[in-house]
Amino acid sequence: MNWLDQWLVLSVNRHLADRWPTLDALLGVVADSELLKGGLFVALFWYLWFRARPRQNDTRAHVLATLAGAFAAVLVARSLALLLPFRLRPYGALGPGFLIPGGFPPDAIERWSSFPSDHAALFFGFATGIAGLARGLGLGAALYAALVIAWPRFYLGLHWASDLAAGALIGVAVVQLAVTAAPVRRACRTLLALGERRPGPFYALLSLVMFEVGTVFDSVRAFGRLALRAYARAGPTAPRLALAVAALALAAAALAALAV
Repeated sequence: MNWLDQWLVLSVNRHLADRWPTLDALLGVVADSELLKGGLFVALFWYLWFRARPRQNDTRAHVLATLAGAFAAVLVARSLALLLPFRLRPYGALGPGFLIPGGFPPDAIERWSSFPSDHAALFFGFATGIAGLARGLGLGAALYAALVIAWPRFYLGLHWASDLAAGALIGVAVVQLAVTAAPVRRACRTLLALGERRPGPFYALLSLVMFEVGTVFDSVRAFGRLALRAYARAGPTAPRLALAVAALALAAAALAALAV
C-alpha cells in the first residue's frame, strides 16, 4: 500500500465508521446487493435496446459492444490481479487500526488480490458505453457507479482508492476501445443480423448474458475463485507459471476476439 491509500482509508474510517449504525448497515446491504448493482444496469441496457430511435440497429450494436468490452475489462482486471504482486484489502492489511463497520457483509470478502477492482472496471465500463448512446444517462451511470458501487466498497475496507481508480481506468479504456473499433461494430452487426433470422436462440443467449450482468458475473467469478485456489496450491515453478500465462492468454484471447 502507499501512504496516500492508507491515509484516505484511515481518515474515512476513523471519522465515519460506527458513528451511524444505520448508515453502516445500509452501505453493507448496498455493497452486497445484486439488484442495486447489476440489476439497474440490466434495466438500462434493455431500455436502450428497445428505445425507439432512428438507426436502432446501430444502438443495439453499441449495446453488444459495451457488454463485450465490459466483460473483457473484467478479464483484464482479474488477470492483472493474478499476475501482479498480491495486495491485501484494507480491512486485512490495517489489522486493529481499521474499525470494521457494523454493516460489513461477510459475503463480500474476496480472497484474491484487491488491485485492481473488477467491480470498478465493470461498472465504469458500462457507464462509458451508455454515455456513447446518451451522454446524460452515461454521466448519471458514472455517478451511480461512484456512489453506489465504488464508495461502499471503499468505506467498508474492501478496496483501496487506487484499486478503484485503476479498475475504473481499465473499464473506461477497454469499453471505449470496444465501442469505437470498426471490426467490433461489424461483428456486432453480424450478430444482430443472425438474431433477426433466429430471434429465439439469439434472445435466449442474450438473456443469459443479461442474467450474468445482473448477478455481477457471479458464475464467472466463482470459476475465478476456483482458479485462484488452484493457483495458490500450485508449486512455485512450472505449474504456477503455467496458470499465470493461461490467465494472461485468456484476457488476450477475449480482446483479440473483439478485433476479428
